[in-house]
Amino acid sequence: MLRAPPRQPGTGEVQSKSSAHTLLRQEGYPVRPDSSRTSAGSTHFFQTALDAIEHLRRDTALGPDDVRSIVIHSTKLGCEVTHFARECSGGPTITPVMAAFDLATAAAISLHAGRFTGSEAVAEWLSTHTAALAAWRSKIRIVHDPELTARVIDSGAAVGAGRAALRELGAGSLWTLLARYRSHYRSRLIQLADVPALARAVMRRLQRPAAALARDDDALPLAFPNRVEITLRDGKVVRAEVDLPAGSLAAPTCDAVLRSKFLHETTSRLSADAAARAYQTGLDLDRATVADFVAQVCIPPRWQLEG
Repeated sequence: MLRAPPRQPGTGEVQSKSSAHTLLRQEGYPVRPDSSRTSAGSTHFFQTALDAIEHLRRDTALGPDDVRSIVIHSTKLGCEVTHFARECSGGPTITPVMAAFDLATAAAISLHAGRFTGSEAVAEWLSTHTAALAAWRSKIRIVHDPELTARVIDSGAAVGAGRAALRELGAGSLWTLLARYRSHYRSRLIQLADVPALARAVMRRLQRPAAALARDDDALPLAFPNRVEITLRDGKVVRAEVDLPAGSLAAPTCDAVLRSKFLHETTSRLSADAAARAYQTGLDLDRATVADFVAQVCIPPRWQLEG
């Protein structure tokens, strides 16, 4: 599916995905081409934060005059991706890279636009709405919650190879990992402030292993949790926490997310009926061919045909 910033995956990324798929198939999981579908224009690690905002928006007015402050509790993955994006931003300009990889920016887009699709991830849209997005970002704080990171590790431990890797992670190799991470990424894998919460998470799992997320026979649920806490102008605090992205193949909402995203991203070039037919062809590739699907989506823009 379309996502900003557009890029071609490098050899390392392709090899990584291929290795992951092979590993999971060896574990008995009939893995599909991707483990999930992103419901928004940002990285997978942020999806549940945006899902949480959407849940809160259903019952609470979340306009700029309604909200005093926002705290997003995220995983180490979410926090580090945000850190890297800010290092690469090069200034106050909100770029597609920031939209895709900075959690505060992604949340600001969702709050300002009421959605986050490919339309909101392009440079022109971001430039037009810079002032409003900056105002939202000034209210948002991102913090790491080691308990949420532990849930990501729990998901990995659901795979036999993941459990084996965790067992082999001794004190010496952990120290080497921390040192190399700091050297390569100019960041700390474990912050001193995280140690108490991390210790509590470890103790809880030693006393009572975490329950696995529900799964079906065709998908492995991978948790990337986020918790959003919004303080309103009247002092009331509303919260929502989501573990499994709405676009996960293990989530009951996956098909609806995929259809909604496909239709939104293609109807600028196709009519609604043509987009719906192309979507159905894409689902029926066991009977149709890839060439049939490509022929239906790779046509001149609708405005050219109508002109």
